[in-house]
Amino acid sequence: MPTTAKQPAVKTKAKTTPDAVQLLTADHKEVRKLFKGYEKFVKAEDVLKEAVVEHASAKDLHQLGDVTASRKEELMSELGAEAAA
Repeated sequence: MPTTAKQPAVKTKAKTTPDAVQLLTADHKEVRKLFKGYEKFVKAEDVLKEAVVEHASAKDLHQLGDVTASRKEELMSELGAEAAA
């Protein structure tokens, strides 16, 4: 019977758990994603604040315009009354 040379068995180490580098990489990806979400939130909050300020400014200008118009009417009435007298 012919004999064959025995080859050493190749042992493969089955990875059942991720190594530390993989865990850290996954954690870093998650943290990056969370920071991006936070940055989007901050930008949206800033845009909202600007919109509120613009709305308040527009409202103030509108009220000022109303006051100016009513004061103008009062002055015109006074001038008209003085001219008629």
